[in-house]
Amino acid sequence: MRVNGGKQRAPRVLIAATGCWLGTARLAMALRELGCRLELMALRGHPARVTGVFERIYQYDPLRPMASLRGAIVGGEPEFVIPADELALMHVGEMRREIEGLVDRSVGGRAVMEAAESRMTLMRIAAGEGVAVPETMEIVEEADLEEAMARFGLPLVLKADATSGGQGVRVMRDPRSARRAWGLLHRPPGLVRALKRGFVDKEWTHLRPWAQRKKRGVSAQRFIAGKERTGMAMCVRGAVKAMVCLEVIEHWCERGPSSVVRIIEDAAMERAMCLVARRVGVSGFCGFDFIVEPEGGRALLIEMNPRPTQLAHLALGPGRDLVAAYVREVLGVAEVEDRGRVTASETIAVFPLELQRDSESQMIRTGFHDVPWDSPALVRKALKVVPRVLTEDTRWRETTV
Repeated sequence: MRVNGGKQRAPRVLIAATGCWLGTARLAMALRELGCRLELMALRGHPARVTGVFERIYQYDPLRPMASLRGAIVGGEPEFVIPADELALMHVGEMRREIEGLVDRSVGGRAVMEAAESRMTLMRIAAGEGVAVPETMEIVEEADLEEAMARFGLPLVLKADATSGGQGVRVMRDPRSARRAWGLLHRPPGLVRALKRGFVDKEWTHLRPWAQRKKRGVSAQRFIAGKERTGMAMCVRGAVKAMVCLEVIEHWCERGPSSVVRIIEDAAMERAMCLVARRVGVSGFCGFDFIVEPEGGRALLIEMNPRPTQLAHLALGPGRDLVAAYVREVLGVAEVEDRGRVTASETIAVFPLELQRDSESQMIRTGFHDVPWDSPALVRKALKVVPRVLTEDTRWRETTV
């Protein structure tokens, strides 16, 4: 059921984005389809700008990030805000004193930010709730690293706080490389690297640590050579209202985002997500990452991200429609119902990542290829050249006539 002129009107929502993820555009389109009033804070080249679903767009200036966010909140007076990525989440957290009510409604209390900003804190919280996690220890100085290598052995996984998409994760196979990686991970990034990541990759997560000369927390985990799984959930004050469990089949690049996933049933993952979400009191969209032990098949929680994941927009049927649950449970538009399942396939090829990984991938043809057919402009924004596998599809011709 859609929200229209004859129904309850949804509150205004600000989507705050610092990167240029296509998933943000897809989420915005799904929210607008259900009648949401949307505003956007984003970089000039953000793909969400071409969707035409926003009432107003505010410019994000990575050199003046807090002024950008403050301007969007003061200008639009949103009733809710959705941080689209980790840096946006940190910006929202920094404004808590000014907009505490908005942050609590949109993301949750202080415990959410603490778990999001520190991997070690998350591991302690999860373990305290009885959730299975890999053996992990905090690395404050090089002596801690030596202890971790002796305790966990090699390979060893090093993880830096406040990173995502595998950017702050290193799998180290020898002591010398591990010592060098720890030095790079915990020190503030250099200016050249911070600017390169910003202007070239459109990822500005390194600029503020450079400006503040702030060292990042680093943790070490025992290496587990298992399959990756991921979960996405929508919560209200710690209560999970919709969730989906996925197995990762392909990655876009090494330690990068997934490009093919499969919908699965996993009671242990669901239990873990519910326990951690309740413990920290998260509200809104949230993603969870797991690694499966080769022996025994336990799914161990390794990460939580209180923001939308790249497939959060998908309609996957009752109990699995995160967007409908968000509009109904968070925004309070009671008449919104879960949308019908968009595909009967359990396998989902993520657009455009699987095309970029392998344009001849069989997963594109045999699974559900999540192309935004209703927005040719977004397809063109995502791809420099639209491949034949799309242009020869009848759905593409229908949308471009």
